[in-house]
Amino acid sequence: MISEKQNKEFLCRINWLLGPRQKHPWGRGLGLRNSRIDSIFKGIPPQVDGLEKIHRAERVNLHWLITGDGAPFVVPVFRDDAETAEALRARLGDGRDYRLHILAGRAECAVVLTIPVVVEYQGDLEASFTDVLVFQPAGERTLGVAAEWRDRLVLPVDSTVLAQLRAGWMGPRDLLGAPGSPGLLGGARPATAEEVRRVAEQAAAYQASAPVDEQRLVACYRRLEARQKEAVLVIAEGMAGDGEVGGGVS
Repeated sequence: MISEKQNKEFLCRINWLLGPRQKHPWGRGLGLRNSRIDSIFKGIPPQVDGLEKIHRAERVNLHWLITGDGAPFVVPVFRDDAETAEALRARLGDGRDYRLHILAGRAECAVVLTIPVVVEYQGDLEASFTDVLVFQPAGERTLGVAAEWRDRLVLPVDSTVLAQLRAGWMGPRDLLGAPGSPGLLGGARPATAEEVRRVAEQAAAYQASAPVDEQRLVACYRRLEARQKEAVLVIAEGMAGDGEVGGGVS
């Protein structure tokens, strides 16, 4: 039995996830009926099938959505640039027309794929949304794969954006935007293969020039699980006196 307090906390999180979007168009886009949408926005968590629909479209961490623990979004974990490159190449080889975005930081990068999808569910329900796939860390190998893709864009970003994305504090809504609230990816511009290669070279050169202890810290960080990364970021930013990297509700 869910308590009134738990209902209120769930409602707070689902409203945070919704952001500036309208609840009924959003919910129908996920394949939910109006009655289910109304129930959710009264603070009543949906059954497993409804949770799976929200997770599928929003990449939301269902443990966070139900309990408030952890980061809001699910983050794929790749050990290093080689593994990221392999995963990206496999995804781009599935025959679908992805749009590829490179979030280019000074020392590191991330690749974000987007594609409109339609999912049919039982009972004449249909979901229609833009799928978002994140590949990080993206170094020379991964960006080499990206440079071969036909529909690619580049967006310069600072390290805070990449840290938020990596720690699970930035999701599809933040990347894609909503009516009246432009998303991060809206600022990306088309890039030639040569421009992508230059981004890779600049990031590699910056990493090579970093002190050995910084390189060791980065290498260790990339081997951590998502929740461990979140904890490390909070501690590190607090020690640096810059405040927390991420933000949200619990």
